[in-house]
Amino acid sequence: MLTAMIRGISPPYGVLPAAALLALGLAAAGPAAAATGSAVSAPDTLDSRPPLVAALSPAGGETLQAADQETLRWSVDESSWGAAPAAITVTVFDGAEVLAQALVPPDPDGTYAWVWTVPDQATTAAVLAVEATDRFGWIGADQGEAFTIEGSSTPAPPTPTVDRLGPVHPNPFNPGTTVAFNLRAAAEIRLTVFDVRGREMATLAQGDRPAGRHAAAWDGRGPDGRAAPSGTYFARLSVRGADRRDELTARLTLVK
Repeated sequence: MLTAMIRGISPPYGVLPAAALLALGLAAAGPAAAATGSAVSAPDTLDSRPPLVAALSPAGGETLQAADQETLRWSVDESSWGAAPAAITVTVFDGAEVLAQALVPPDPDGTYAWVWTVPDQATTAAVLAVEATDRFGWIGADQGEAFTIEGSSTPAPPTPTVDRLGPVHPNPFNPGTTVAFNLRAAAEIRLTVFDVRGREMATLAQGDRPAGRHAAAWDGRGPDGRAAPSGTYFARLSVRGADRRDELTARLTLVK
């Protein structure tokens, strides 16, 4: 399970959303009360962090059957100001393709479930992604790892004829993205993200993989666990097989 991915950077590293600035509740002199002084508005609660989001199920590695009713589960922690998020979007991706998407009303207890009819589309790269926006404009998000859908009548996806890195979706992105890749034959792989100076930001996938389609998510964080700054990054896929040694690169753009 990926840790929650957070959009926005807390001061002194960034700028608070406009709504959060308004919530500072700076004292504003009101109309003078008769012979008693002036009224002062009560400050609102300042929210300095995004919602903490966790995609719970499917979290990755599961195999779902076409036409089955599956319950997608996730959680949203927005207890810092005692109210539910203003908007929640849940999406199921197959690489860059959207298989399903819904806007879900907030639930004050922070636990969510959505019954989803699995489409008849065979894939090994389906991913559950959840994004929540609070009333101040902070955005929190999370993505599970890739899971499989077995079609009832749709044939399994053909084995790729070449190794390929991409697509990357979304791109540009904030706060996280999913990097898909194809393998024409089984191989040992390492999928990493680098910044423009060549510094390694994250290792997304590593080890032996079978032929076919695969995907891995980057939460937009560096090796120190902090959110990476806006800019250009590169995904690099190293492939080591019995008959090949490939190095593939894709460009990523993080925008805040």
